[in-house]
This record gives sequence, C-alpha cells and structure tokens, in this order.
Amino acid sequence: MLRTARLPLLLLMAVGCVPPEVDPPGEEPAPPDAGPNPTYTASRVTSTCEDLSSAEVLEFGAFTHVTAYKDLPFPFPLFGETATRFVATEQGQLFLGGASLFVSTAGEPRRPPDARLPNGWLAPFWDSRLTALDSTQSDVRVLRTGTGANERLVIGYNHFTLRFPSDTVPNPHVRLSFQVALLRGSQEIEFRYCQLDPGPEPGQELRARVLGSAAEIGLESSDGTLGVSYSFQTPLDLSEGNAIRFTPGS
Repeated sequence: MLRTARLPLLLLMAVGCVPPEVDPPGEEPAPPDAGPNPTYTASRVTSTCEDLSSAEVLEFGAFTHVTAYKDLPFPFPLFGETATRFVATEQGQLFLGGASLFVSTAGEPRRPPDARLPNGWLAPFWDSRLTALDSTQSDVRVLRTGTGANERLVIGYNHFTLRFPSDTVPNPHVRLSFQVALLRGSQEIEFRYCQLDPGPEPGQELRARVLGSAAEIGLESSDGTLGVSYSFQTPLDLSEGNAIRFTPGS
C-alpha cells in the first residue's frame, strides 16, 4: 500500500515478554561475551550481498512502520549486552534487545551516542525519508545461513526508495537495497550495500541523498551511552558491492 504522508513518529513499544529461546543441549555454544563495554572498529571492505530471493519476508505494521519482533537464531552481543531478538523499521534501523525489547522511532537521525530515544540500534541507512515503494516491490527479508564459525543472520532491505524531492511521495525511480549481516563466530556486524541507484538523470542533491547525505550509518548501545558513527549526514564514497564492517574490541 502506497503512503502519501507520514508525520514524525515517536513510538514506544514493548514487544515480547517471554523468555528468549536458548540452544538445546548438543548444539554449538553461544559465542563468548564481548566484554562489559566493547568498542568497535569500523572498516570498509568488499563483501557480496546474499541472495535473499527465497528468504522469509517481514511485514511492516500499517501504522507503526516497524516489523513484529523476531527471535534471533543465536544470541548476539551489542556493546556487551546479549540480544536475542530484533525489530526492523522502515526508516532503515534494526533494534536489537532481550526478552523485553523496547522500540522507538523518531523522525530525524542523530549521531550516536545519544541518550535520547531511540537507543539500541544498528543503522545501515537511517534516513527519515527512506520508505518502501509499495508492498509488491519492496520488502525486508531475513535469512540464516552458513555453519559453525561462518554462521550468520542476514537482514535485507530490498528495493526501497526515498520520499524525495517530495516529502510525501515516494520517488518511483530510486532503488536502495542493503543488508545487515550478524556474523556469529567473530561477532562482527556488516552493512552491505547492494544497490544505490538514484535513477535516470538525478540532480546533485538526490545523488548525494542516495549516498547518505541525510543518513546516519552506525551503531548504538541500548542505553545510548555508547555508539559508533561511521557516517552522519555525509555522502559515502561507496559503490555496489562495498560493505562497512564493525569489529568488536575491548
């Protein structure tokens, strides 16, 4: 369904109040704890996007513009806190948390760390005007793949667009596709950029926006006291097939 307008939204939602699933005996143990306050080093790498054509599709709520919560297939640390589930937003954020995951969305992106809501997120492309083109062409998909040290969860935004230059009407020519990969063995996070297409004969402002001139790309802890910003409202020097890798340290 095509939306014609969306007002800035502040949503506080508690999703799920049941204990998280744990691996039964005999399966691989969860990765070691990343430490109480780990730092992350961000680097640019070459990484191929996964084929998500047969992956599970996650749907956005008609009014909330976020997906329902979904359990992670394995525990994953974010700034030293173990996450067991996630929620995706239409504005290009993923929220990670535990059994009671609180999700908040706000209109404009902010550079982390910032104690104001929202907190506890991964932002591969947080832009207030990022939007699905329509339900037949745009979706978010999730795929668990790999085994052992190479196991990973991939969450992909496929064929999204921007409400630009109009702030109410999705641009039918822009195509943005990107993925977040949670790498179980190394506990690294990758933002993979599959398609950054401004369409035919774009103006300079639109071309810059497609490369992140109004976006935040980074990570933030659940309380907003820790964060890493790879780029804040600055066009990225990225091309399709590039990725940003966040490696945890101590």
